[in-house]
Amino acid sequence: YLMTWAEGVAIAAKVLRDPRLEQARAHLPQQLAAALATIHRVVPDRAPEFRPASPQSTTGSDAIDASLRFTRHNLDTLPDAYPALEIGFRWLSDHRPEDRAAHLVHGDFRMGNFLVTPEGLGAVLDWEFAHWGSPAADLGWLFVRDWRFGRLDKAAGGLVDRATFLAAYAAAGGQPVTPEEVHWWEILGNLRWAAGAAHQTQRVLSGAEADLELLVIGRRACEMAYEALRLIDLGAR
Repeated sequence: YLMTWAEGVAIAAKVLRDPRLEQARAHLPQQLAAALATIHRVVPDRAPEFRPASPQSTTGSDAIDASLRFTRHNLDTLPDAYPALEIGFRWLSDHRPEDRAAHLVHGDFRMGNFLVTPEGLGAVLDWEFAHWGSPAADLGWLFVRDWRFGRLDKAAGGLVDRATFLAAYAAAGGQPVTPEEVHWWEILGNLRWAAGAAHQTQRVLSGAEADLELLVIGRRACEMAYEALRLIDLGAR
């Protein structure tokens, strides 16, 4: 592939703490919200050539079903049972929000996948999970606890709280979403990453790979399972 070069820092911990990026952090919430609103304006009729292979993709109004099937598969293919994740999945199945028409979804819109310059957002990276689905999926994924990199009180990537980011998203012309809908997708995001972390460790335990980072990332599974149950207990905000 030939790609355009873009300047910026992607390391999330540096983006959130480097004094040289203080001005960038002030602008990032609005810039990220505007970028996400722009992505979500794309619908299947406007881009018929885009045919993602993701199992989460849909061109209709079954994004909830597609995402639940994808998560169910990830849980069923783990070699061990995770009761907390099963509890979370049962809650998701019993409290599914109203489905909506498909829009372009980035699929991995989070800290670590943005290039940040001293002026703010330089580029959005890692589009391999892009698919047709619910815009609320990207919002819930951004709010997942692990993408705050220690700034746990600021749900939107360690930058601002949920309400502030959702207001910026709406102001930028983002798709209308309810707190209950985003809450559901945030819980799903935590379950999705919990299963993903467990699978990463299995790549080492199976003998297929020898990578210390993959091995230790499995501890995230317990953290994300706890967060999903905590969010269920708290309810939508």
